[in-house]
Amino acid sequence: MRPRNLVFHSGLLALVLCLMTVCGTVASPPPQATAADKTQPSALPAAKEEFLGELSEEAKEVEGLVMGSDWLRFAAKIKRGKQWVLVVDGKEGPAFDDITGISFSLPAARHIIYAAKRNGKWTEMLDDKELGSAFDALIPDPSKNPRNAAGPMWMPPPASPGSVGSMLNGLDAAGMLYTALNTRHSQPVTPTAKDGAREMEGSSWFWQNDNLQRHAYAGRRGKTSLMFIDGKEGPEFGEISGPVFSPNGKRLAYAAKRQKEWRMVVDGVEGPSFQDLGAPMFSLDGLRLAYAAKLEKQWAIVEGANPGTKFMDISSPYFSPDGKRLAYWAKRQTKKGTSGSEVYVISELIVADGKEGPEFDAAGPPVFSADSMHLAYWAKGKKKEHVLIVDGQPKFEFKELLAGPEFSPDGQHIAYVDWSNGGFVGILDGKSVAESKAPGYHTLALGKFFAEQITFSPDSQRLAYVVVSGGENYWEGATKRAKRRVVVDGHEHNLYDAYGINLTFSPDSRHVAYIVHRGLKNDKSTVVIDGREGGPYDSALGGVFPREVGADGGTSAEFVYIARQGRKFYRVTQPLP
Repeated sequence: MRPRNLVFHSGLLALVLCLMTVCGTVASPPPQATAADKTQPSALPAAKEEFLGELSEEAKEVEGLVMGSDWLRFAAKIKRGKQWVLVVDGKEGPAFDDITGISFSLPAARHIIYAAKRNGKWTEMLDDKELGSAFDALIPDPSKNPRNAAGPMWMPPPASPGSVGSMLNGLDAAGMLYTALNTRHSQPVTPTAKDGAREMEGSSWFWQNDNLQRHAYAGRRGKTSLMFIDGKEGPEFGEISGPVFSPNGKRLAYAAKRQKEWRMVVDGVEGPSFQDLGAPMFSLDGLRLAYAAKLEKQWAIVEGANPGTKFMDISSPYFSPDGKRLAYWAKRQTKKGTSGSEVYVISELIVADGKEGPEFDAAGPPVFSADSMHLAYWAKGKKKEHVLIVDGQPKFEFKELLAGPEFSPDGQHIAYVDWSNGGFVGILDGKSVAESKAPGYHTLALGKFFAEQITFSPDSQRLAYVVVSGGENYWEGATKRAKRRVVVDGHEHNLYDAYGINLTFSPDSRHVAYIVHRGLKNDKSTVVIDGREGGPYDSALGGVFPREVGADGGTSAEFVYIARQGRKFYRVTQPLP
C-alpha cells in the first residue's frame, strides 16, 4: 500500500496551496491562445494592506501551519528556545512543550482548537480553555499506519466541508506545502479537494455556527488506548484509530484492537472482528458507513454486518455525493493453467454499485460527478490501450494521463491532461483545448512532467489547470522547485520557477487567481489575477474571492489573501482589474 501523500518542508511561513476543485463545466472547448493573448497584461490596481501582527523575532522553525475555512485566518507553532509558541494571525500566544492538531472552527473560524503538551501530559484545548482530562500520549496519525489506509489510498471527498473538522482543517504545512508524487505503476497523481486532505490525527469534531457541538479524540494512558467522546472516557483497547464523525455529527466510528483482532466501533457498538481494518467512511448524508477489512489474507469492503467480495487488495470506499452509490478500486490475483504449469495473473478493476467492471493491467481511482449520475476512471489494458472509462464504457483514449479525470459541476463534461509529442495537452470531452511544450528534454519521464489542479469554474464555462516540469533535480528528490505554468481557457500564462501554485475561480466565474511561491529566502510570492501580477511579498497564504450579492446573484470585486513581509503579517485586499 502506497498512500498518496502531502509532503511538508520545514522553513519560514510560506505558501499554503488552496487545492480546491470547484466543480464546473465547459459547454464547448475554449478558443486557442493567439499571439495577442501572450502579451504581458497591465499591472493590477493598488492593493490595501491591513496589519495583523508581528513576530517578536524571526522564526527559525515553523510547523503546523493551517488556514481557517474562510482562508483569511491562519495559525502555526514556532520554536522559541525549547518551547513552542502558538501564533494566530501573526500574534504570538501561549508557549507549551509541544503543540499539534491546530484547527479553526467552522464555518467562520472564530475559535481555534489544538492539543498542547505540558509537564509530560497532553490536553486538548479550545482557545485558552482545557477541553478534557490529560493523557499520556496522542494516538499516531492513522494516515501513517497501513491498517487505516488499506490498498492504494485515494481518499474520497471530505465528509462535510462545512461542518466536520479534523486535524487538517484547511491544509497543514510546515513553512511550505508542495505536492509529492507518490505513484502507482509510474502514474503521477496530484492531490485535489476530492482527495480529502482531512486525514485524522486522532481527533475529530463537529461545529455548528462556530460552536463546538461534539468532540472526540484518541489518547493513550500507560499501555492502553481509549477514546474521549464529548468529555466522557470510552472503553480501553490495545490500539485504536482516530475517530470519524458523520457529516451531521450524529454518528461516530473508529477502529479498535483487542486480543489481536480489529473491529469497527460504530456509535458505541463493536462490530465483527477482522485481521485488519481501513478507515471508516461515511456517506455525505450520514446514512451509510463502509470500510475496508482484511480477512483470510484478503480484503473486502464491509457495509453493515457482512463483507463483500474478497480481493487481493482494495482501496477505501468512495461514496457518491448523494450517498446512493459506492465504488472502489480492487486488485485480483487469478490462477490459470493446469497442474505443473500454473501462472498467476494480477489484474485491477473498479467495483461500482456492487458490480465488477472489466479487468485491466492497471486502473485508476473512481471519480463521481457532482450530481452523482456519472462515474469515471482511467485504465490501461493488456494490449497497452489507455482509455477513460465513463459510466462503464470506454469513452476517450489517452497516451499518458498526467492529471484527471475531473467532471464539471453539472456532470456534463470531463477534463484531463494528456502527454503528446513532448508536451502537455489539455483535453475537454476528448478534444484538445491547449498544447504546452515542456521546457528542456521533450521525452516523457513520469515524475519529471506532470499536471495538477484541474479546476472548472462554478458556472461550468471555464477550465484551468497547472502543468509542471520538474527536471533532473526534481526527479532525484533534490528539490521540489519546478517549472510551472497555468493554462486558463486554452491560454498559456507565464512560466514560473516555483515550489507551488494554487488556483481558484471567483464565485461569478469571471476571474481566476493564483499565488506563485518561488522560494524560501530571497525569492518572493506573487499573486496573479487574470494574468496580471500583484505583490510581491516574502510569502502569501490562502486567497479567496469574497462574494458580493447583487441583482445577478453575486459578483466578485476583490481578492483577499494573507501576506508576510519580514516578521509582519498583513491581510491584503486586491481590487480586481
